[in-house]
Amino acid sequence: MKIKTTVIESSIRIKAPAPAVWQVLAGEDAGWWPHRMFDGESFVRLEPVAGGRFYEVSVAGAEAWFGQVVLLEPHERLRLSGPLGMRGPVHAIYEYTLETRGSSTVVALKHELFGAAAKSTLKMYQTGWDDVLASLRAAVEAGREKAPGGQKKKTPRKMSEA
Repeated sequence: MKIKTTVIESSIRIKAPAPAVWQVLAGEDAGWWPHRMFDGESFVRLEPVAGGRFYEVSVAGAEAWFGQVVLLEPHERLRLSGPLGMRGPVHAIYEYTLETRGSSTVVALKHELFGAAAKSTLKMYQTGWDDVLASLRAAVEAGREKAPGGQKKKTPRKMSEA
């Protein structure tokens, strides 16, 4: 049996040095992450150690696991592995790579998706990663690690049920 593989790549230039980008990207408070699984107030967390969780928790106590840190190279690379909100027999590996270019940092993202993902899910991820990178840039360039008003997102984007 052949497993379907999809690769999605995107990148963005951020007007900040790699250590400043890394502080937001790999910080425990991932309030800059624009997508949510739950309605209402929730928080996104990253445990920045090998084996650490990347997850969302609602104020009601519900949790969604997005992935696990499998590689952490400070100021250079963060790789995670897990379902990333997808349903069904699907798995993802997603990696952020930071490259200094002058006084800016280019963040390249590679998402490898394995399994039977619906076409609507693939389309959502192709555009969703651009939203993720834009949100990261906004948080870094604003000099903050949290979304406006703390981790609570006023207009969170609910992840697709695809």
